[in-house]
Amino acid sequence: MFEAESALTVRLKPLCKQQPIDSKRQLKDVCLNVQKFMFGWVARLAIALLLVSISLPVWADGLTASAQPAALFEVHCAGCHLNGGNIIRRGKNLKLKALTQNKVDTVEAIATLITNGKNNMSAYRDKLSPSEIQALAKYVLAQAQNGWPKV
Repeated sequence: MFEAESALTVRLKPLCKQQPIDSKRQLKDVCLNVQKFMFGWVARLAIALLLVSISLPVWADGLTASAQPAALFEVHCAGCHLNGGNIIRRGKNLKLKALTQNKVDTVEAIATLITNGKNNMSAYRDKLSPSEIQALAKYVLAQAQNGWPKV
């Protein structure tokens, strides 16, 4: 952090020289230096996220068949549905009672919901294969029937 701050200070120091900025040109130069500095960090973060997202499918392919649906759930679903809950809409969770009330308490109904999405939930037809969707639907129903036990 201090290294980043000092790099920014070094870039801005010749422009500011501890004097007020009195022209639009000086202000523009300061803003450009700040933008260049921030772009460097944003670009590094984007590259890191890209590398992680590329490696996740490779990681999931090496899992056993029984562990793969759980890993798919962690990657694609747990952000909103951690332990079968729902951080967006409480009543639309993955507990058996809610699945039954919302008429999505079969593997087929859950697979259709995963495939097409609904309301705030995105469709996953372009992100997951049909076999992954089926495995995920079976996993969700099994977890709901078991009360979403903590692993």
